[in-house]
Amino acid sequence: MKLGTDADLIEAARAGDGPALTALIERLRDEIYRLSLRMLWHPEDAADATQEILFKVVTSIARFRGESSVRTWAFRIATNHLLNIRRSRVEEQSLTFEAFARDLADGNRRY
Repeated sequence: MKLGTDADLIEAARAGDGPALTALIERLRDEIYRLSLRMLWHPEDAADATQEILFKVVTSIARFRGESSVRTWAFRIATNHLLNIRRSRVEEQSLTFEAFARDLADGNRRY
């Protein structure tokens, strides 16, 4: 079976073709994982984020307007998701100068 272009796959997937949706996700998966790894640095976190992003792609496919390529659209979803993850991590840390000074005094060299 010839799979066609990304645009062909997304149109078929939007029409309910399961194998086309699977093929599209398989085409996007490795590139999204590599982006996730570059932004999150940890393979396990990148794998989790990739699954979450691909879920968003699948559940948002009906809203794809075709104004850009499928890859551009999927990468925008991925980038927004990954930036939100990074923002939440920074907020969780909420490092203060006092905590930083304490860590340095204790010999913690993670900075």
